[in-house]
Amino acid sequence: MNSEPTETLRERQTRERRASIHAAAVDLVFDHGLDEVTVARIAEAAEVSTRTFFNYFPTKEMAIVGLTASDDIAAALQRFIEDFEPRRERLAEDLSFTIRAAFEFLLPRSANKQKLRAIQARHPHLGMLSMETKRHYSEQIITGIRRRIERRGITFADDDTAARAARMLAQLCSIPLEHAFASARFDTEHELDDERVDQAFTSSIELFLTLLERLK
Repeated sequence: MNSEPTETLRERQTRERRASIHAAAVDLVFDHGLDEVTVARIAEAAEVSTRTFFNYFPTKEMAIVGLTASDDIAAALQRFIEDFEPRRERLAEDLSFTIRAAFEFLLPRSANKQKLRAIQARHPHLGMLSMETKRHYSEQIITGIRRRIERRGITFADDDTAARAARMLAQLCSIPLEHAFASARFDTEHELDDERVDQAFTSSIELFLTLLERLK
């Protein structure tokens, strides 16, 4: 699957440094526990200054989550969704791949997801924090989807209808990603890594498009 981010050099460097800090936080907290890990230790492991750490995350908890509410990230996310390549001919397929890429843009792949899940199991408030932070970006995702649709020449009767259609399409085309994660988690014979999720997503997309064709 080709889901390379469409972004500026500065945005890529920012994303990679954020991912590095996030990965360091996850590794340290998994090995030593939340109470024993400080911002200074995370910064040292990520090879950045504590001042640089706070440019990316306000707390160590947010560094573990790997995401923070930020107007800069929100604006970059919206542009990313609008411009994401390649553009696929079928709208449902295009939006499904774009939504997956948007979540990867927000949540870096560099951290060990098994460790992150174990940490969230020990500290449920971190899981809640992650969900709340993701919700912060839901409107940017919907707005980006709407503009992406409009670039295809698709129009609606009025602004309210266009907004509701974009929200509905965002929900609909999130299904393959949600199904892929659920399928990968239930496959207990394989470790839930990026390759496994990629395979599950490819299978989910194929099933999704088949079902849409049969519903016509």
